[in-house]
This record gives sequence, structure tokens and C-alpha cells, in this order.
Amino acid sequence: MFMIDEALTGRYYAHGNPEEAEAILAPAFGRSPEGLGVSNFAIARFAITQADQYHLPIYSQYGVTNAIRALGRGELVAMSVDPRTEQEKKYINSDQVLDRVADALSDRNVMVVAHAFHAPRFDAQAMEYGLTTILPKKLPRTWGWDNVWREAHCSSPFIWALREPLIIAHHKFTNRI
Repeated sequence: MFMIDEALTGRYYAHGNPEEAEAILAPAFGRSPEGLGVSNFAIARFAITQADQYHLPIYSQYGVTNAIRALGRGELVAMSVDPRTEQEKKYINSDQVLDRVADALSDRNVMVVAHAFHAPRFDAQAMEYGLTTILPKKLPRTWGWDNVWREAHCSSPFIWALREPLIIAHHKFTNRI
């Protein structure tokens, strides 16, 4: 129940010591062909701040990668999880992101830099993939839902509130978190 509360309020439980992080994993929040928008820029800015402070490489989903590059800091990106298929140009889910980065990050302490509403589930999924995660304080909590989100994923806080508890329940039922 805690995870659903966290997903609906953006209040989550930080854990781990950011000073022990060896890399940053930054999933995007939202769908669009470019991946850009208020939330992904907020995630990118936070990831850049952490990367600069702790001298870390960033492994990011393409929406965050594009925002990092737009902010002129593309050199920080060690790996971008980009679409491989036409369907993925519209949406890559958390499992697909983790499938692509798990091997590269398997022996490292990974700081998860995600939208505060998404962080609890993504962090739990990353641990199920065998990653040692650190969830820092003060993750972005933007409520400026991106206008480019035309699909049902996160087109509004209302859709998120309907959808995310079902996804969490599905992952718990299938023992994926």
C-alpha cells in the first residue's frame, strides 16, 4: 500500500548514501516522440546536478537524454536507452529500460533519478533486476504535466492516479516488485 500512496502523492522514502553512487539511472516520465517536456527537463536538471556533484555518468532513457543534450550537457550521458522499434518511438516501459541497462550497471551502486511519483516503483523494479539502488532526497515533483503527452500513459494527474495503482498491483501480483 505504501508504494501506491507514494505514487499518488510524490512522497517517497529515500534510501542509501548518494556519496556511494557510481552511476545515475534516469528514466523518463511521459511519452512523446522527442521525450521532451517539463518533467523530463526537471529530471535532467536534477541528474546533471547529481552528476556534477558526485562525478557520475548518466544512463538515461531518451526523453531525459534529449533534455540533457538540450541543456548542453550531453557529455554526461554514458548510455541512452533509445527506441529500437516504431512502437518504442511512442513508449518504452520501465522493464524495457531496465533490460537494456541492467548488465552495464549490475556491479555498481546506482542512484535512481526519476520523477518523484514514478521513483518508488522504478526503484523497486531496479532492485528486482539485481541493481543496488540509492534513492536520493528531493527528486523532481513537477506537476506540469507535459502537453505533448497525448496517449493514456500520463496525460494528466487523473490518468496517472487511475493507471499507476493498477501497474503497481500487476507488478506485485507477478512478483516483479
